[in-house]
Amino acid sequence: MFMKYICFFLIIFLAISCKRNIDQQSFDQVNIFVEDSLYNYTRSFLLSEVVENISIIPLETKKESVFNNRIFSFSIGEKDLFINSYLKIYHFSVTDNKYIGQIGSLGNGPSDFNYAGSVGIDDRSKLIYVYSGVQTNNEMKTYTYEGKFLKSIHMAPAGAHMEGGFTKGEYRGSLFVNNKHIVRRMLPIMDGSKDIWQIGIFDTAGKKIVTFVDPANVKYRNDINRHRAVKRGYEVAEMATFWDADSPVLNQYFDHVNILFDSNDTIYRYNSDKNTLRPRYILHCGDRPPFEEIRTLGKKKSYFQYIFVTNVLETKDFLFLVAEKDNNSFLLRVDMKTGDIKSIKNEGKITELSSMRSYDRKATPPGFTNDLCGGMPFFPRFQNEKQWIAIYTAEELLEQVDIEKLKKEKVLYPEKRDQLVKILENLKEDDNSVIMVANLK
Repeated sequence: MFMKYICFFLIIFLAISCKRNIDQQSFDQVNIFVEDSLYNYTRSFLLSEVVENISIIPLETKKESVFNNRIFSFSIGEKDLFINSYLKIYHFSVTDNKYIGQIGSLGNGPSDFNYAGSVGIDDRSKLIYVYSGVQTNNEMKTYTYEGKFLKSIHMAPAGAHMEGGFTKGEYRGSLFVNNKHIVRRMLPIMDGSKDIWQIGIFDTAGKKIVTFVDPANVKYRNDINRHRAVKRGYEVAEMATFWDADSPVLNQYFDHVNILFDSNDTIYRYNSDKNTLRPRYILHCGDRPPFEEIRTLGKKKSYFQYIFVTNVLETKDFLFLVAEKDNNSFLLRVDMKTGDIKSIKNEGKITELSSMRSYDRKATPPGFTNDLCGGMPFFPRFQNEKQWIAIYTAEELLEQVDIEKLKKEKVLYPEKRDQLVKILENLKEDDNSVIMVANLK
């Protein structure tokens, strides 16, 4: 009889322990009901809600510093910023906006790169990493901030498609985070590889630590490999039949690193100490298209009726999500204290790609109302753990900002508004872009 009581209490104890574990796990995961909140409109989101101050950087325009506005990656440290335009890396000073010089050069020499896919920086050690020609030779080249070449490392066998791509106007390539290299890649549709990982973590020597596969892809591994290109020189129309995936979304907020795969409605939190992924935010987006439709490059017009989250921005009190449905792009603000969700939207259009017998959505995400210094809406094209970076071309600033109206605009930092006014009054159409760097709360 005594043993029966012991067993009974043991069972009760284990049940309570298991329940506690389940409760703790569910506590760590936050459900976000995107579909139900998509049309819960508000007038605007103020930049001041998430940002404590802002810097305006009109990049110096010289013959040797002029870059085309197709920026592949942007990296900023305490005193230095680097702009990668694919064929050249420009080094500017943050303190006086002056052009300092070029990092590396295009070529076939030991210190050259055949193109700069993306760039990462180690601001503490004053090192810049150029992920060079990863589609062909998978090299990572290291330079000092002064432009001195140090070494070149092969991070994978030649030919392996270790490369991100342009997605929603952003080049999702490799970067340096928490003393590790994070490599983002699309699915390997052309390199012959059957490895379907999309996030790779490498140490400073270029040695692989761990790779992560989109969980939604695991059971379709054979299908993914069956629907890849088997030869070079294919016709453009053939591309519509290939299966592929956009490079994952990578969002940083101080010590948080969030990862969102394009086919999965879960935002994962990367644990740098344990090198694991853990579900953090569960996105409820409504009905899903068949997996084949998600993966096939060629999209039918009906595909765009589904909701997809395409970007993530975490802040102190809010989680912002960019979502797309029909011809619209939405910016959702999730209040992490109350659970309240509001949205704003921009209208776009669905365009036909006749060469691929496919459709595409052209829609720009809504921006934040810049109540700090005024001017155009602010949307971070690039980010790091502490900052959001918006880039404005001289042409769009001159076309879209009314200087006289800006002078009268009520803002939190009138001195910054006046600085912006002065910049615009002296800006020429062919000048370099103006950078705004917002420091997160």
